[in-house]
Amino acid sequence: MSDLIPIPVSIKIGGFDYAVSELSHKEAETHGIDARVDFYDLTIKVRGDMHMQHFAERMLHETLHGIWDAAHLGETEDEETVVTRLSKGLFQVLRDNPQLVTLVTQAGTS
Repeated sequence: MSDLIPIPVSIKIGGFDYAVSELSHKEAETHGIDARVDFYDLTIKVRGDMHMQHFAERMLHETLHGIWDAAHLGETEDEETVVTRLSKGLFQVLRDNPQLVTLVTQAGTS
């Protein structure tokens, strides 16, 4: 990961503070994953050896799983498909439209 882009220490989802940390290489390889969210421990872990763009998209992906859980959408076969498609689409929109990010983050702050 690049030291130039600050990685959040925590992310608030549905009123809960999820701690963000690096997923160990061993855990990633053992479970065949590159990121995970734990709704009980309130943690999001992402492999730190990925390119920053992949890391950011995976953070967004796991955040969407957190939103899914907070919205009580329930476990379904479709969750992973929906979250994957939304995370990739949202990642692209946010990267290509920084003015949208500014609008959303600054709304109601004045």
